[in-house]
Parts: sequence; structure tokens; C-alpha cells
Amino acid sequence: MDVWKELEVKFVETPVVNEISQILESENSVLIVGEPGIGKSMLVHHVAFKLECMMGYTIIPCSDFKGVRKHYKVDKRQVFVLDDICGRYKASVSDIEYLMRNENTFKQILKTGRAKIAATCRTDIYRDEHFQGSRTFLTSNIFNLSTAYSREDKLKISTKYLTKANIQLLRNQNVDFTPQMCYLYSKNENFDLTDFLKCPFETYQEEWNKLKSIHPHKYCALFLCVIYNGIIEESLFDIYHEKSTKNKYALEIIFETCGIHRCTSRREIKTVLDSIIGTYLRKIGNMYIVIHDHMFDFMCCYFGNKDADEMVLGILRYSDMGVLNQRIQLESIDEQHGKFTIMISQKYEKKYFERIKKDLQLGKLDQCFRNSQMKHEKYRASLLKILESVDDNLLIKQMYKTINWQYDHKQTNNAEDYPYEDINNDDMDDYELYMMSGSFISACFRGYLNIVKYFISKGAHIKTKDSLNIPLTAACSGGNEKVVQFLIFNGSNVNHSYARTPLTAACERGRDKIAQLLIENGSNVNLTDYCGETPLIIACEKGNQTIVQLLIEKGSNVDQIDDYGKTPLKAACWGGNDKIVQLLIEKGCDDNYDEPLVNACSRGNEQIVELLIDKGFDVNKGTYIDETPLTAACLRGNEKIVQILLDKGSLVNQANRSRMTPMTVACTKGYENIVQLLLDKGSNAIKASGERQAHLIAACKEGNERIVQLLIDNGYDVNQANEHRETPLTAACYKGNEKIVRLLIDKVYDVNVTDREGSTPLALACLNNNDKIIQLLIERGSDVNHSVGETWTPLIAACSKANEKIVQLLIDKGCDVNKVGYGKKTPLLAATEVRNEKIVKLLIHSGCNVNQADNYGWIPLIKACENGNEKIVQFLIDKECNVNCVDSFGRTPMIAACVKGNMKILQLLINKKCNVNHTDGFGFTPLTAACRYGNVEIVQFFIDKGWNVDCAGFRGPTPLIAACLIGNMKIVQLLLHKECNVNHTDGMGRTPLTAACSGHNEKLVQLFIEKGCDVNRADIMGHTPLTAACSNENAAIVQLLIDNGSDVNQIDGKGWTPLTSGCKSENWMIVKKLIDKGSDVNQTDGKGRTPLAFGCCARGNEMIVKMLIDKGCNVNQAFKLDEQFWFYRTYLCFCMYKEATPLEIAYKINNKPIIKLLLSKGADYSKVRRYFLRLF
Repeated sequence: MDVWKELEVKFVETPVVNEISQILESENSVLIVGEPGIGKSMLVHHVAFKLECMMGYTIIPCSDFKGVRKHYKVDKRQVFVLDDICGRYKASVSDIEYLMRNENTFKQILKTGRAKIAATCRTDIYRDEHFQGSRTFLTSNIFNLSTAYSREDKLKISTKYLTKANIQLLRNQNVDFTPQMCYLYSKNENFDLTDFLKCPFETYQEEWNKLKSIHPHKYCALFLCVIYNGIIEESLFDIYHEKSTKNKYALEIIFETCGIHRCTSRREIKTVLDSIIGTYLRKIGNMYIVIHDHMFDFMCCYFGNKDADEMVLGILRYSDMGVLNQRIQLESIDEQHGKFTIMISQKYEKKYFERIKKDLQLGKLDQCFRNSQMKHEKYRASLLKILESVDDNLLIKQMYKTINWQYDHKQTNNAEDYPYEDINNDDMDDYELYMMSGSFISACFRGYLNIVKYFISKGAHIKTKDSLNIPLTAACSGGNEKVVQFLIFNGSNVNHSYARTPLTAACERGRDKIAQLLIENGSNVNLTDYCGETPLIIACEKGNQTIVQLLIEKGSNVDQIDDYGKTPLKAACWGGNDKIVQLLIEKGCDDNYDEPLVNACSRGNEQIVELLIDKGFDVNKGTYIDETPLTAACLRGNEKIVQILLDKGSLVNQANRSRMTPMTVACTKGYENIVQLLLDKGSNAIKASGERQAHLIAACKEGNERIVQLLIDNGYDVNQANEHRETPLTAACYKGNEKIVRLLIDKVYDVNVTDREGSTPLALACLNNNDKIIQLLIERGSDVNHSVGETWTPLIAACSKANEKIVQLLIDKGCDVNKVGYGKKTPLLAATEVRNEKIVKLLIHSGCNVNQADNYGWIPLIKACENGNEKIVQFLIDKECNVNCVDSFGRTPMIAACVKGNMKILQLLINKKCNVNHTDGFGFTPLTAACRYGNVEIVQFFIDKGWNVDCAGFRGPTPLIAACLIGNMKIVQLLLHKECNVNHTDGMGRTPLTAACSGHNEKLVQLFIEKGCDVNRADIMGHTPLTAACSNENAAIVQLLIDNGSDVNQIDGKGWTPLTSGCKSENWMIVKKLIDKGSDVNQTDGKGRTPLAFGCCARGNEMIVKMLIDKGCNVNQAFKLDEQFWFYRTYLCFCMYKEATPLEIAYKINNKPIIKLLLSKGADYSKVRRYFLRLF
């Protein structure tokens, strides 16, 4: 987001911004589609910043939709921003599959109304058949930016990059352009603008041809960008880094290919990369990234289609797999391709497939299947020949166990033989890869019939019952009838129901012919999937009338309810197909479980709403959270539906569980016409409502002055506070709406009224950083020192927002610079926190106390040291600030400086005789703090000064242990060079080896083992190196410890074994390693809990449960419940039940695969109590 903020200064407002903002006001998602370079990303970032500023949303940047699920908080206002969803150069089928599999989850996230998703997508990806076939929730609000931007809009944006003369040139010439192309031109102004915009690639081509002879090192740097798929990690140039060593041989060949010496220093190449930042690259963190996709297109085309053999061979042998998968196409395929695709002639095809075979031998079958050429039959035929040449055992291993081979590759890859690594691999979690992305399943989904047949001939399990996604389900979802027919003919179970059934998969994707085929072969039309959904519910939600008709004719139950209370009628109302709704009603569906009318109102379908009302549905019946049809319609902003409901007698004051009435919703959303409708239809009832003040405050927060005026004209009292003592004025000031403040201020009695927290309108306006409102309030008599209790004072708020102008104004008006706010925070501390030197100076000159601490012990000097602000530290020291002050955590300024790693501040403090031997409340000394936070320079400084490298505070880590906890090899080597004791324990009894196992650094673990550290030594809590590695989910370290004699059954202080820790962290790979080494699967802790108890709990891990049961775990062993057992989706009432069996837990979290597995292995259903069968 820091990069977004830097680019924000270049953003130019156009009418498009308001259009998209309006969409996100009424809807919870928008998908911005457009050609590359049109400005999709900057636009969506700007809109997100507006939501953050105006409506208090938190921006969550996500690289994919997994990030949405990971970071979603039900009680927070969040806007998730996703750039280039489902692929950048080619459509990512795996991303589309993930989106489809989790569509209901995302719908539920958006349905809460507090989360929004703003995404961008390239036009070619959007038009891809796979994306179009998905029909996900995102396709309901599409905004085509390429058509929305006028030529004048693009010219206006381009003024940020081009001179006035160039802008005029564009006005006079009819040449097509995008803002991004203008940006690229601005980095190379020696080009002719017209020629560049007409033929940008040819312009760069000419430039790079000259570069080869003039500056071969820069030429080589550009070629490396292609080899590493547009992203070069800085570690490549670190000669001590493992990746650098692996790439050494490849780099030497590449250097020679580009005409520079093989022994060229990598530091020299890094210097060249630094020199082209801004022209060809941008740097984010430790990565060099090609400045834009267009530029990378040009680079790939230039280097990949050169006549020079060594260039093409270099790409084929050493490039990142993403280049092979997304950028290359064989000429012999004779299929359409992109303008900048690297075309491989028949001359190089043998070398190409040699590389593919090498990938297969390294276990990369699944990644090979993600090659964009796999959609061509001719390419698949060639790949099949390569598959036939690969060892059968290696092939079989890869069909399912995707993660195992990735792990083995990390252990066995030989850099000399194969010196490259992938950078842009998909980042699916291990469990999802294992269960959903096996190559056999992938081939079934994508319809690779001949490859499916070959896999089966080599032992692929067509009738598997253990996987969540069987071959037939995948084939039905993918839509290839021939593969479905083949699998059915060879005995696939058409009624498999561990997860999605084949029939529900076909219905979900709208595969009516496949649905017919399945039914003809005995598919049960009422069989539920793992969510309790039937094929009919799925088909109704997807709006597929043909399939719905077929299922009803074949006996589908039109009243069946799934595990979430959804019925076919409710699903059809959500899907929006009125003909399906009519059909279900005609078939006599009796939906009394939940109100379909609410769904129809939520979706804004007027025809269905009228149809349901005509059929007698109650317009005032709410859902289980008391949401009524009228509230849903107001939330949607559909005036026609609101009018229909009001005409039919909807109650205007009926509130949901969140105490939101239709009027509150309409005011919150800013729907002026609906507010007027509600006032007209229910004026008397609304006036008598005790919720009146909520309406006016909601309108003030929304910032709609017309609604505020409308409510005031209808008798709303601007001086009345709500139950939180919030008034319309405090709400308007907090949201920063100047027009509404002006509207209210002449009507309020007291501009110093405080809210429940004791804050005044002035303090809230300062918190919102609105200069005009602040000035207005002061002019109307606001007291600059007034506040009640510990809360935001105007001055502290202004300091926190770094508003120098307002701070000066408040001080000039007599504001007390030592008046404390919430938590006894002072203005000086607030200014120090935001690192504003001018405000700090202003406050000091105004007489503030430089040593005053807040309730938490925070002192300005410590905060300045922690922030690394040298000037503020100097100001405070010059004002005689106590350099040995201690906060409530026992930290001194020196320890804070060591944490931050600022050598200059450290020197300042030492010069002022700061105590260098102080230990804080966590047992950290300055040296320990520097080690714990990886500050090599400071560690070296202390060592040079002769500090004891084995010292530790009370119960604190030693310097060596602190460095091991973060896996910092450089600091460890520094300490060991000073003969640090590798067996010295800290106050908790931890050894460096145990700490290294927590730090995820395999080399450190190996180092300590080689130095003779005891692999079974436990700390005072009983934790061993192995339990630390299991808790931190590091399979490689677990393997290393096991190979060196770690006891897999050693018990810690809680009675946990390494296997217990592995099951709790849900790492199936660690669990498998431990079981294979003889871990006791029935070992209980002090509360009777076996590893199976943890495997069944949390999200419920089917794979782990199966492994434990297969090894003889007792499926009926009951265990005690405590705080460790708070579950995903629901909670256990500990006061009611003190223990449970694995089967009861599986029922409680509604994990059907685990339930079936446990029952099949002898779990006793008769002992399951009713409470655990009840769903929430």
C-alpha cells in the first residue's frame, strides 16, 4: 500500500471515479474490466482510498481470493482489493476453479454488508471461455473501463506524464494510446512520441539492439528479467544465500550468452539493475519487478524471438516455469497466439520437450498441466509422448501426492544439473493442493481424455473414495462429456457424496447434458453433498431452468432443506429466475423454514417479489436474524420494490437484530427517494418511533445533506442524542462533512456537547483532519480545552493526524499542551508517534513536559527511539529528557534503539551515558534486543565493545537464542565466532537448537546438530526441538531431527507428543512423517485427548483423521473440553458438556467426510448426544 500511496499523487479524477464509487455504495462488489495499461489498478486503488477516508473502510490488498477468506473479519468494514484476478497473461483455470468452489462463501461474506470486493480483470481474461463459464458473483457488477474512458479522459490523465506540447500533439493526431503507454514514454523521452505510440515494441527493439554493443551489462540485466519471469529477488546477488549458489552455473552461462565475462560480479549486475529502476524496473521490498506488463511483453518478445540460438536455448533451459507455461508456444501447433508470444520453431522443439521432461522428472507434473498450450489437442499429444517416456513409479507418485514431490524436490535438486528455481508458483495451501489439484483430477476436469486413459492404464484409481474430489466429479464440473462417459463406463460411482456429488457438480456448472447422462446411469437426484445441498438447490441458485425441470421430473424433493437452511425456492429467489420460482410454486413447494421473499428483495428482482406476494407470502415475515423484505429492499436501494412492499402493508419500523429499521438502512445507504417514500407512507409511525435519532445520525454519517435536510424538515431534533450520547453534530464532525456541519451548527444549542467517550465535536473534527470544520467550530465558540474524562482532546487528535496548521491554531487559542487524553496520552507523545518533527518542536517550545508518560508507560523519547527518528531524539535529549527512563515494560531508550536498529540514535544515547546494562521486563538486554530483531550492525558494535555474548536477563533469551528465534545466520555466525556457548540455556531452559527449530532455518538446525547439541533436550515446559518444529509446521526440520535421533514419543509438560502438536497445527505432512517413524496415535495428554481429538477439531482435517485411524487410533476415546477447543463455524458450550468424542465434534462442526469416515471405522453413533447434532 505504500507504493499505492506514492502513485496516488499521480492520480487524475475523471467522471469514472464517481460512477464506480456509486456502484460500491449500493453494491458490495465491482469488477473493473479493461485492456492492459488503461489504468485499472490505479483507479481501483483510488476508489479504495476514498472508501477508507469517507466511510471508514480498512483496505485489504489481496493477491488472490484466498486472501479474502484469510483476512475477512465479520465485525469490520473491509474493502478487499484484487488486481488482475484469474490471470494476467492467460486465464488461470485453478484460480477460476477456486472461485467457483468457494462462491457461496464469498456471497455470504458480501451479504453481511460490511465487506466489499473491488477487483480488476484484463479484457482478454474476462472474455476467456473458462471465466465466462464460471458465472460467479463478480459478474453481476461489471464496469468496462476501456469503453468508459473517453479520449479526453485519457488525455487528462496523461497530463501527469507528458508535456503540454506532447498533449497538444496527441490532440492533433488520431493515434490510439493508453495512459500507461504515455507513462512508459515519459521514462524514455529520447523516443519520438508518435512513433512510440504507433509502434512501441519496434521503438524498444531498436533501442535494445544498440544496447547490446554499447552497454552489454544492461542488456544482460534485461535478459535476466525474462529468465526470472519479470521478478528478480535480491537474494540472487547475495553470494552467501542458498538460492544464489544454486543459480551460479546458470548465471555464468547467461552472462556469456549476453557477451559479458562469465566471472562478472553479481554485485555489478545488481548495480545495473538499480540504475534502470524507474525506466524498466520498480523495486518493492527485496524484489526487482518489471515496471509494467507491457514492458515485460516487449522483453519476452524481443529476447524470445531472436535468431541467436543461445538466447532461445537459454530461455528453454534456465527460465522460470511461469515463462514456459504462459509465454511460449510451439510453431508446429499452428494455433492463434498473442502478438508478443515467444514462438518456438521446430528447430528447438526437441530442446523444449527435454526441458519439459526434466520438469516431470523433478515432480512438476501438476505445473506442466498449467501450461497455456494444454488447450490444444496437438500439444497434449506431444506431451503424452513425453509422459510415456517417464518412469511409471515417478508418474504414479505425482498423480495425487502433489506436495510430497515438491518437498522431495527441495531436498534433492542439483543446482549444477538444473540451476533454476520457480519464482511465481501458485501459492495454494498444501492441503488444497493435495485434495483438489492432483494431476489425474486435473486431467479429468480439463477434459484431457487420452491423458486420463493413460493415467488409468498406469494405475490411477477411478473408484477412489478417499479424496474430496473424485475423477467423475471433476469431469462433470469441467464439462467434457466424453470423459464423463468413459469414467462411468469404467465403473465410477455416480453417487459419490464425500464432497460435491457428480450431479451437483454438473448442476453447479450448468452441464444439462451431463446431468441427463448421470441420471440415466443411476444418479440419485436427492443425494446431498457435504453442505447438505441437493442438485435441485444448486440448479435453482444457478438459474438453470432446463436442469431444474429435469430434476423435478425425475423426483427431486422441492422442499428439501440444506445444512444452512436453504431450500430450492429460496435458492431460486437468490438466483433470480422467475420461471424457476413459478415452477417450484406450481409443484407445491412449502417453504416455511425461511423467507424467500427476503432473498428476492435482496437481489432486486421485482417480478419474483410480485409473484411471491401474489402467492400469499407474508411481507412482514423476517429471516432468522429478523431481516424483513422491506429492510432487504432498502439495503438494495430498489425503489420499485420498496413501493410494492409499502403498498402491501410492510411495517416501516420493524427492526432486525442489529436494530436497523428500513429507515435507518435507507439513511445509511444514502437513498434519498426511499427515505421520502418511507416518510410519506409511514410518517406517523416513524415520528412515534424511539429510533428517530438513529435515522438522522445515520444520514449525517453517510454525508447526504439532502437527506439530513429532509429529516429536519420532517421534525427531527438536531440536539437529541442517541443512547451512546452521539448527536448529529458529533457524527457529522467525525465524518468530516462540512456542508452538514454548516446545516446543523445554526440549529444546535451547545457546540461543546460531548459523546459517551467525552469527546467534543471539535476533537472529532481534529481527528478527521478537517481544517474548515475546525475553523468553523472555533468561530462558533468551541472550547479548545474542553473534554470529559480520558478521551481525545482537540490538540492530541490534531497531533495524531500530524496537522501542523491546526496544532498551531489550537496553541494560539490557548490550548493546554500538557493536557492528557485517553490513557494519559500527551500531545507530545502523539506527535512523536506520527514522527512529525515540526509539531514536536512546536510543543517543546510551548512548554510541554518532555518526560511525561502515559498510562502504559510510553515516554516520548522511547517512542522516538522505537520509530528511529534521529531528529526528534536529538530535540528531546537537548531538552534534558531522561535517557535512562523506563516504560511499564522495563524498556529503556537504548533497548528501543536496538530493536529499531538505528546506529546513530544508539551512539547519541551512549554519548549521553545511557545505561547499557539494563534488562527489560522480558529479560532483554540491548544486545539481546539487537539479536532478536536482526540488527547485524548493532550486534557487531556490541561485540567489538567486548560485551558478554552469553549474558541473559531473568527468564530472557541469550543473544544466541534470540538470533536463532528469527533464523538469522549472520548474527549466529558473529556470536559463534566469539565462542558463544551453543549449549547455554536461557531462563526458560531453551537451547539454541530449540530456538532454531522455531525460526524456520534448516541450515541453523543442521549447524547445531553438527556441533553436538542434544536433539531431545527439553526446556522447563517440556518442549523439545521436535515439538517446536511441529508447532511451527516446518516439515524439513522435522525430518532433519528425526533423522538425527529425535524421540517422536517424548511428552512435554502438557502431556503432548510431537504428533499432538502436528495434528493441532493441521500439517498432514508432519503427521505422516511422525506416524511413519512410530508415533503413538493413542497417546493421551493430561485431559485424555488423543491426536485424533485435535485432528477432528478446528476446521476438521479429513486427511489427518484418516491417517490416524488407519494406524489404529481409538475412534471412541472421549476427551475433556477446554479453551483449546473453540471451533470453526460454531462454538461448544463448556459449561454444559465437559467432554466429547471425536464423532460428536465431527457432528458439531458439520464435517460430513469425517463423520462418514468415523462411522465406517466403528465410531459409536448411539453415544452422540443431541446437543452435538444441533446446528446453528
